[in-house]
Amino acid sequence: MVSFVTPVVPLFVPGSRPERFDKADSSGADAVILDLEDAVAPGDKDRAREAIVARAATLKSAVVVRINAAGTPWHEADVDAVRRLDGVSVM
Repeated sequence: MVSFVTPVVPLFVPGSRPERFDKADSSGADAVILDLEDAVAPGDKDRAREAIVARAATLKSAVVVRINAAGTPWHEADVDAVRRLDGVSVM
């Protein structure tokens, strides 16, 4: 017996590139992952966090925010930011 699973296709977008959010949203991806971790340079983390807070609710796709790991200098600010967002998952 063969069974098939519909693949889940997420699209990662650096949080520091808000000009790419709309294109990602209209791409047909199952979820848009707004990345605050590896895709964002340390000096751009605050600006990326602000862009995600400002724009996440405007996207029609399922939104996941990838935050920095516990113990990093950015983790607490990331958690505080995503707490302000409704309907967003966190990874």
